[in-house]
Amino acid sequence: MNTNKVLELRCTNPNCRTWFPSPFTHGNLDGFNVNAFKGLKAQCSTCGKMVSGTIKNVRIRTVSDNFRFDKTS
Repeated sequence: MNTNKVLELRCTNPNCRTWFPSPFTHGNLDGFNVNAFKGLKAQCSTCGKMVSGTIKNVRIRTVSDNFRFDKTS
């Protein structure tokens, strides 16, 4: 079974709140530190709002055999 980890951001627009894939290069997600996002922004793929990555709107998801399992709390 193949598993991959995907880093996602959540839009901070209260009318959107969509999770979208991070455009940032992040390497190995096993030891990921959200502080690496400090000051970086990404554009929401749904509404276009610029979103800053923070501990509150970043998650790592595991994708396995076309099924997604949420690994956030």
